[in-house]
Amino acid sequence: MEIRFGDLVLHNDHQIIACNKPAGLPTQEDKTGDPSLHRMAQAYCKRDLYVIHRLDRPSSGLVMFAKSSAAAAHISEQLAKQKTGKTYFAVIRKGLEPREGALSGYIRKTGSGKVAVDETQSKGGKLAELTYKVQVEIDNYLLLEVIPSTGRLHQIRAQLAHAGFPIKGDVKYGGRRKNPDRSIHLHARSMSFIHPTKNEAMEIICPVPDEMVWKAFEI
Repeated sequence: MEIRFGDLVLHNDHQIIACNKPAGLPTQEDKTGDPSLHRMAQAYCKRDLYVIHRLDRPSSGLVMFAKSSAAAAHISEQLAKQKTGKTYFAVIRKGLEPREGALSGYIRKTGSGKVAVDETQSKGGKLAELTYKVQVEIDNYLLLEVIPSTGRLHQIRAQLAHAGFPIKGDVKYGGRRKNPDRSIHLHARSMSFIHPTKNEAMEIICPVPDEMVWKAFEI
């Protein structure tokens, strides 16, 4: 894909840069050797950047990098202590009940690049919790707002699939069919935090992709 990085920038100051990651672009370099958002952001800023958090390659949305180790540590600590507010949008097929609720389980790696969800703690399992709420309903799909209170690998994907409602396009976790571009309909929508030097509350909101299903929800 041809990307003009400047079009992806949501916020840029002396301590952080926030970007709208397109689906299909890795946050960091991976074994494919494809260009990454991290590398592109560093070229744009003409300096080394610190990765604060990651987003799965087939997902889209907000990713933030820090311009100093101190800024990275400041925001990472907020993430670790759950003092940030991170929201996601996910598209699933209709049928989820209740339309607002919480999911809790134990995430464990399976050794196949996936994770599994257990109802009770097993060897290596880590507690994963999230809340969800239906925001919009269209013909066959629901748009969920999802707020995780833990940050486990593939957490939202695995927990929704475990509940019987895999994310649209996410065949890795039981989706019916792939999206044509191999994306999944999971989008990092927003993040609220305390700025590392200004000590001010900030919220960055990331627009959804310009794509048929996302546009149908008229967000």
